Amino acid sequence: MIVRFDDFELDLAKRELRQSGEVKAAEPQVLRLLEFLIDNRHRVVSKDDLTEEVWKGRFVSDSVINSRISSARALIGDDGKAQRFIKTLHRQGFRFVGEVTEAETVSSTVVPIPEPSESVGGETAPPSTKPSIAILPFRLVGIAGPHAAIADALPYELISELSRLRWLQVIARGTSFQFRELDPDIVAIGAKLNVRYCLTGLVEITGRKISVIVEVAETQNAEIVWSQQFSSDVGGVHEIREQITASVTAALEVHIPLNEARLARLKPAENLDAWGAYHVGLQHLYRFTRADNDQAASLFKRAIELEPDFARAHAALSSTEYYNARTHYTDDYAASVARCRAHAEKSLEIDALDPYANYAMGRANTAAGDREMCAMWFDRTLSIRPNYAQCLYSIALNDTLTEAADDGQLHIDSALTLSPLDPFLCAMFSVRTFSHIIREEYDQAVNWAEKVMATPNVHPHYACIPVISHTLNDDLDRAGVWYERLLSTFPGSSHRDFFVSFPFQDGRVKDRITEAFLVHERNR
Repeated sequence: MIVRFDDFELDLAKRELRQSGEVKAAEPQVLRLLEFLIDNRHRVVSKDDLTEEVWKGRFVSDSVINSRISSARALIGDDGKAQRFIKTLHRQGFRFVGEVTEAETVSSTVVPIPEPSESVGGETAPPSTKPSIAILPFRLVGIAGPHAAIADALPYELISELSRLRWLQVIARGTSFQFRELDPDIVAIGAKLNVRYCLTGLVEITGRKISVIVEVAETQNAEIVWSQQFSSDVGGVHEIREQITASVTAALEVHIPLNEARLARLKPAENLDAWGAYHVGLQHLYRFTRADNDQAASLFKRAIELEPDFARAHAALSSTEYYNARTHYTDDYAASVARCRAHAEKSLEIDALDPYANYAMGRANTAAGDREMCAMWFDRTLSIRPNYAQCLYSIALNDTLTEAADDGQLHIDSALTLSPLDPFLCAMFSVRTFSHIIREEYDQAVNWAEKVMATPNVHPHYACIPVISHTLNDDLDRAGVWYERLLSTFPGSSHRDFFVSFPFQDGRVKDRITEAFLVHERNR
């Protein structure tokens, strides 16, 4: 949907504001505020309304709200004196008073596959095909009563949320909602809309219970890529809507790239397009070995050669340097940190609103040891992409490294709920372990430490974590087993190496961890 006023266009699907066709840079929160005012232009919007919708019920001061109103006005050439578009009604709230017209976006969201046109290193660059998805109206079963609208409301909310993912092309509602068949032909719809994936759903209401089944299928052969069922009492319908939107978005961040990598591997390496190279690179990146990290870097560089303005490939290349520094893949820590920052900055320069670019900048500051700046970049990432599980993990890690166990556990549990099969699973479990170590709950720390080492693709250096946990839990025999396993992979490893990967602030927890290592180091 596009809403027009004066010489402005607000594209709700792309979350983009244009003036005379030119995109205007805008904070996501300011755009959301403007969108909410326009959607509710028939009435006065109170500050409580704005708090509930824009800030999701969190407490914010009047000065913060007024600041965002001023930013929205400045964005559209208005001010508090003129009030051409946003009018303040004393002690009541705000109202959008500009003249608005609406139009559905149809063809603009369907991106045709371009023909090869550029040469890279003497080769013809293959066409770049970003993953694409159509979200169909959900099928309603049962007597819905006042909740009948949910079958359309849920997919509409998913379209809005998934459109914020910079790596995924989402078909507009006006196009995808034309397909209301009881048993849609996924292959035919995929061919007609030129998309690789379709998301379908079924809403069943039986008495006081509502169940929602969501499926994502590949359109080439209608093969299911991911599915999940959600259930709730009908009284919790609004909560389940938020849960579904968050869970589906987080799941697609994992499962579509995995499937894209699988498809890309069916092609000869020289025929990979930029997105294919990127997705295969991600698969290597998340194996957490030195050889795979090098292979990932090579593939991300290939993607950048094919598409120099590929923001996500630059951000991913920053990630390879982050792992070079933090997981002992290189002896030149400072050089890797510098390259990590440089690639993150390039990604941001290309697309300042890509959450992965902002996240990469946060991790670059983490590697540099600047906790204040990394916290700022992670907060900015969540303002763009509130349900970003890997960013929540990184915030949780910073919480625990500063001994904020309660905050760390809250953030890591949110990340695990959103993405229970995340590639960062072993790292998420490690943060949960640290939260119990900080609280001196060593029996629970041991349980989580064992889970760390049982996850797929765990880096061998993580064997440090059960060494610490079992030692603090007075089980020196079990700790010794893990210590020998650590030394078999990293001869001469010490507590100093652990603190390179996990730079705890100086304090009682760091002292306890050091002493746990020294118990074993003194016996060598």
